Amino acid sequence: MGFVIIDFKKRRDRETLSGLVPETVRNVDNFIKSYTPEEDLPPSESECAAIEKELMSTTLHEFDEVAGKLWRAKKDLPGRRSRLVIQLKRREGKLFSRFSDDVAELEDLAATMMEECMNRLEDTEEELKVSLPTSTTSIDSAFDELVKDCAEYIEENFPEGVEGMKAYDDNLPNFDALVEIIETKKNEEYPAANADAIPEKLEKVKERSKIMVQKSMNKAIKAQLLKIEKDMSEDDTLPYLDEEAMGDLKNELIEAAREYAESRIDEDFSNDGEYDSDDSEGEDVEGEVDE
Repeated sequence: MGFVIIDFKKRRDRETLSGLVPETVRNVDNFIKSYTPEEDLPPSESECAAIEKELMSTTLHEFDEVAGKLWRAKKDLPGRRSRLVIQLKRREGKLFSRFSDDVAELEDLAATMMEECMNRLEDTEEELKVSLPTSTTSIDSAFDELVKDCAEYIEENFPEGVEGMKAYDDNLPNFDALVEIIETKKNEEYPAANADAIPEKLEKVKERSKIMVQKSMNKAIKAQLLKIEKDMSEDDTLPYLDEEAMGDLKNELIEAAREYAESRIDEDFSNDGEYDSDDSEGEDVEGEVDE
């Protein structure tokens, strides 16, 4: 009778061990189907691989604990465990397959957003290039504002914002790398370009300042000449000259005044005593110097 009982317990252990493999596999499948990320972001491929690795390790450990108690079926254990390992290996990658579309969409979103940030960087550089030379504060402010704008853009459009993008996966464009590029331009590239642009700009300022001074002097001389011509055209007379002689004297004095004025300025006079000028050029020069 005792042998019958022992045989019954052995058969029960073997049946239990036999059913343990599919039950364990079902538990793994259920985990994969029902897994929900703790965060809003879908798990990356590397995260899925790490989760699966831990799952498989835990599953085998738990299987060994339960199967180890079925000592009456110990001869069946190696074969059953090998079948379980095969079944588990067939499930590698299935977790990521669940989220692969979401991950691809997220990667596309990140790439698009980084492209937009790079476009904003190009726009910032174009604006700076035409303003050089400028103050160091202006350069710093332009790039600091760019970093701020890009960060706000990512915060508004990427799940969990900048930190979510940075922590998600190495395959995603790296916001820190973008900031590093911007910092290099801010602290090295554009300060150097700014310094290189200063000498040429100074020469232009000096030349245009000279032109501005010349035009101001020209205007003053011409205005005074007009006043002199007007004064000489008055009805003043000399008692010892008749009208014709007085007219000739006035014309001679006016011509002498004109010749002297023309020797001091670089613009021609018109036939009627007025002078030609280009006030718009002078205003442009003055405006540029004021910058």
